[in-house]
Amino acid sequence: MISKQQGRTWGDWKLDTESHTLDLYMNGGILYSVQLTGITDSAQMLDWIIQLREKTWITNDHIGDLVSALDHIFDPQATICRGGQHRTIDPMRALNMFYASDPDDDHIWTRMVKPPA
Repeated sequence: MISKQQGRTWGDWKLDTESHTLDLYMNGGILYSVQLTGITDSAQMLDWIIQLREKTWITNDHIGDLVSALDHIFDPQATICRGGQHRTIDPMRALNMFYASDPDDDHIWTRMVKPPA
């Protein structure tokens, strides 16, 4: 079951606002980190999801929670893959907007979309 976002965590994933990573916690420590500053388009986002899906230790809950976190942070349907069109974002701008947002505001990104080249 996909968990609801609580503060800045999604299941076992926690957002680190200093390193700009989503960190997967297991057994009391960080098992894996997703570097969010490199996510500028849907291909890079999908690469992280598939890369993790291929790990033998990952669970369906971990993947679902990761997708929920990425959706909440970047709102990709509105920003990088609306209507199947390739778009790019400035990940630091997106992260700074997210850090400043209300944790319960799900869709704040529509104004940061760059048109396709």
